[in-house]
Amino acid sequence: MWTAFINGRPTTQHLVWLASFCLSGVSPFYGDQMPAGTLDLIRLRSKWAMEGRIEERPIEDYDLETSWKPSGLALEQFGQNGTMPVRRFFPYVGLRDRAADVTWLAELAGQASWQLNVSRLDDRLAIFGGLPDADNGQWFTDIAPGKDYTSPYAYLTVGTGDLLTVSRRLQTPIKTTELPIIYNEWGTSWGNPSADLVHESVALLQDHHVDCYVIDAGWYDSPDGNWDGGHGDWLVDVDRFPAGMAPVVQDIHAHGMQAGIWYEYETVGRNSTKSADTEALVKRDGISVTTMKRRFLDLTQPAVQTYLRERMVQHLVASGFDYLKVDYNDSTGIGAAGIGGATSPAEGLQRLTDAALAMLQEVRQAVPGITIENCASGGHRLTPTWIDATDVSSFSDAHETHSIPIIATNELNVIPAAKNLIWCVVHPEDSPDELYFHLIATFLGRVCFSGDIRQLQPSQWQIIDQCLAFYQHYAALIAQGAPFREGPAVLSYHDPVGYQISGFKQDKQMLVLVFGYNLPARRFVNLDIPTGWRLTDAVGSTAIQRTDQAG
Repeated sequence: MWTAFINGRPTTQHLVWLASFCLSGVSPFYGDQMPAGTLDLIRLRSKWAMEGRIEERPIEDYDLETSWKPSGLALEQFGQNGTMPVRRFFPYVGLRDRAADVTWLAELAGQASWQLNVSRLDDRLAIFGGLPDADNGQWFTDIAPGKDYTSPYAYLTVGTGDLLTVSRRLQTPIKTTELPIIYNEWGTSWGNPSADLVHESVALLQDHHVDCYVIDAGWYDSPDGNWDGGHGDWLVDVDRFPAGMAPVVQDIHAHGMQAGIWYEYETVGRNSTKSADTEALVKRDGISVTTMKRRFLDLTQPAVQTYLRERMVQHLVASGFDYLKVDYNDSTGIGAAGIGGATSPAEGLQRLTDAALAMLQEVRQAVPGITIENCASGGHRLTPTWIDATDVSSFSDAHETHSIPIIATNELNVIPAAKNLIWCVVHPEDSPDELYFHLIATFLGRVCFSGDIRQLQPSQWQIIDQCLAFYQHYAALIAQGAPFREGPAVLSYHDPVGYQISGFKQDKQMLVLVFGYNLPARRFVNLDIPTGWRLTDAVGSTAIQRTDQAG
């Protein structure tokens, strides 16, 4: 759904708010008074490395029940300002009728700033939203006579069943049944890659199930020697890569893998040379928007676009890269008027991100078949706009925690498993159980393998190969199956306690993934497997044992 405003008047119209959708009359299954506790409000919260926490609470907790007489407006309003649209909440809202088993969901495209509302006036409960209003998000625009303005998209659905089942209806279907395995060296060098490290690593990886090797942040020359705060000039660090990137890419290709590289092309580090080019930067009130470590390029400017074509697009082509990891690690905040001719700060962000997305299209035209990864401090751009514009998306910066399966499963409400890139960082000191846990967590989406592989023992490689072979064998089920989750809610993501049963179902196959979180004692869990089904394959920790007894 979307809204188009057409100015048919002879004078300019000043818009201070424009919703993309409004869904009213929820829930329609009752008379004048809906029983208390019938309807839940659903939101997905977000925090760095803890994205996707599901919040489901009765509408009464938000004062959204009817008053004693039909007067007064109740309003629960939330949103996000800036260029990281999943920093506190996802642009996603739902109402679930528990008695009727019906869930209404709405999700905004989420390109930049957005706002969602749940309200009650009299007997009408409604959800609506889109762009933020002038008061809360500084969005407004002037429409000249005969001109029009179209809002960003909103996606709506209604269905029965659990949240994962209904949420899947909002997602763009994925046709692929193949899930190539990515190795990203971030968890190995932590911002200090080199040609020597690449060569040593690909020589090891060529004998295992890895399809692409990605060189992450730190490959470029940085004035302060730091990957974070010195990026933006995009010139290869000749101390780490003496012959440039082309020979390194050739080395990766020679070992049977595609080659990838990291860019954060929308920002420049405060210590970079480019950060002093204030004419190229986003400004608010005449001052360059500056955060702790970053400034922001105004990609609506032709000169900035030319700069990125030279320093990024041409570099990808000349070096022969097959994969581009696009990162984004801070936000412009409320935005800035004047970007691309915009009247208001939030409309400036719409035009700024339009230009960023157009640059990705230029990359695709210059490098046909390239794979583009969407990353923003992990999962802070997991919205339909960014997910659909890219091939895979980083699920989170949860590199090594035990909450990875929790986060990854929650995010299946907004992203298909075939696009959900999940970290597995291994260490030489990892026990078999630890290796199994992190490897099997990636079965909830796409494998992003990392860690210092140079010191691994043969027994550890055996576990890795076993898991990756299992994963590839069931890739089609993961890519196309319907996700499910069972088990109690886990309160803490930092120190989770409990268990989770997740997986995918399709036709007559089911992949069941069982995770235990710091359980104080042995726990028996009943798996609801249909009668007549049998176990055909298994991989994992010997601490998890199976019995065929019912009950």
